[in-house]
Amino acid sequence: MDDQHKTRAELLDELESLRHRVAALEANQELHESEEKYRHLFRDAALGIFHSTFDGKFIDVNPALAAMLGYASPEEVLASIYNIAAQIYAEPPRRDPIVQQALASGDIVHIENHYRRKDGSTWYGLLHLRMVKNAQGQPTHLEGFVEDISERKQTEGKIQKTLAEKEALLSELHHRTKNNMGGNYRFAGSASQLYTR
Repeated sequence: MDDQHKTRAELLDELESLRHRVAALEANQELHESEEKYRHLFRDAALGIFHSTFDGKFIDVNPALAAMLGYASPEEVLASIYNIAAQIYAEPPRRDPIVQQALASGDIVHIENHYRRKDGSTWYGLLHLRMVKNAQGQPTHLEGFVEDISERKQTEGKIQKTLAEKEALLSELHHRTKNNMGGNYRFAGSASQLYTR
């Protein structure tokens, strides 16, 4: 049937159908743009970002985390790391309590942690970890963000050392001043006895 012989109701139905298809296409385009923004954010972030299983296998990692761990690419991390606790935690027993805390709290856990690179060297990171749930509210995996805080920890260590050295110096000065003052009082006491004789 050509458009000239369609009834007004048929034309309105077709128009409504076209509106739905256009809306679906626009929604699909918006979804595609949103996914692309997420991919760029994940790929280009300065923070390390990952998803992992509860038992300790990476699902995905971004390039920043791969670099922090000493790997050339996210793909190399996924192919090489099969046990997060044993392979990247400087203190492997720490992982289970951290994961349990994230599961129990249902919120984001923030914790400083000591990590190991591919070459065995260690570094400090600030981990932000949360449990991800599906639409039914069931836990599915972990999502984490890691910030390399090694420089900050080194600076804190230097400050602590400097403060300890200054505290020791002040203690020594206090001790010497106290001893010298006591000697001066004894000397002053002896001198006053000489004048009174």
